[in-house]
Amino acid sequence: ASPLSIVALDFDNSSAAFTQEFLFDGKMTTITWRGGAFFLHERLATTNRFETLGTLRAFGVGFIPDPNFFAFGPFRLNQRYKQNVQSAAAFVETDYQASAKLTLTAGVRLTHETGKFATQTLFDEVIANPVLSPLRGAKVSTDAISWRLAALYAFAPSQSAYASISRGFKSGGFNGGALFASDVVGPLAPEFVITYEAGIKW
Repeated sequence: ASPLSIVALDFDNSSAAFTQEFLFDGKMTTITWRGGAFFLHERLATTNRFETLGTLRAFGVGFIPDPNFFAFGPFRLNQRYKQNVQSAAAFVETDYQASAKLTLTAGVRLTHETGKFATQTLFDEVIANPVLSPLRGAKVSTDAISWRLAALYAFAPSQSAYASISRGFKSGGFNGGALFASDVVGPLAPEFVITYEAGIKW
C-alpha cells in the first residue's frame, strides 16, 4: 500500500496437462460395484521475476552484491523452474445390500505418482549471478493405498444413519517457491490421513 516500488513481481507460467479416466460398473443380486483406471500427465514451466527496491535506482543506487548476505540496494531476481508429474491409479468400490435396510460399502484405490523438478535462481543484473545452485533431476515417487469402509442403515426412504472410515493421501512434491537455499526445495514427503465420519440423514 505504498506509491514506492518496493517489490514488483512478474509471474510467467506455462502449463499443460492430459488426463484420462475409464469407469466400469455392474450389478448383481445384492452387490453393486464400480471400478476403473486413472492417468494424469502434467507439465509446468515457470519464470518468476522479482524487482526489489527499484525506486532507489532513480537516486543512483545500484546493485551491490555481498558475499555474506546476497545483495544490498535494489536488485532483480530471476527464478526458473520446471516440473513434470505423472499419476496412475486403479480403483474399485462395492456396495453390498446386507438386508433391506443395511448397505455395506468397501473400496480401495492404488496410486503411483512420480514428479521431476529442476530450478535455479539468478541475480538478473549486469552479470547473471547464481543465488541458488542449479537443482536438476530431483525426483519424488509416491506409492499409496487409499481405502474406504462405510455402512448405511435406512430407517425409512428419507431417513438413514451412516458411518465411515477412510484413508487418503496428499502426494509428495517440491517447494517450487523456494528462492535461495536448495535444501528447502524438497522433495517433500507425502502426507496421509485417516478420517472418520458419522451422521444422520433426515
